[in-house]
Amino acid sequence: MKRTLVIYKSKYGATQAYARMISEALGCDRIMVDQMKLFSQFGEYENIVLCLPIYNGLLAGINTVKARYYRISEKNITLFMVGLTDLASEAEIDRTVIASLTEGMQHKFRIFYAKGRMTYRSLMPLDKMAWNKWIKYLRKKPEQKLNETEMEMLNHSRDKLDYIDEASIQSLIKYIRSLS
Repeated sequence: MKRTLVIYKSKYGATQAYARMISEALGCDRIMVDQMKLFSQFGEYENIVLCLPIYNGLLAGINTVKARYYRISEKNITLFMVGLTDLASEAEIDRTVIASLTEGMQHKFRIFYAKGRMTYRSLMPLDKMAWNKWIKYLRKKPEQKLNETEMEMLNHSRDKLDYIDEASIQSLIKYIRSLS
């Protein structure tokens, strides 16, 4: 198999859990996004899997990736986004991608998505404010327009929501293996 490197950013551990699952399934290396600054061995890898969380509609860690994109731009790059909402529609995925990636990146990356987790009491103050604003928005939304995840968010807004599932990485694993 072509050498693969998983690069991840994680604030609360969900994206890190997925990055670990992916690297273990592929038997490959992984580093944190912040390590890209000092990492000098990109030449050894043909495939890069970026595991990045979505916060407030943007990919965390993407600015570090953009600043060092020249080091990985010739690789096969796969983006694995981790968030809490249902990104079931292409339009919702496109909004996050367009807001976070350059046009060149948008056309180069193969994109996958999985739902993560959230524990209210472990959120940092700014994240709690954003979460509370989201919950307030959902409370105003007509009940018949809420999807299943939004209903769970409302019912467990001060609890733990955990959607991490190893099955969520299977299509990505299959894709990466097909590159060899």
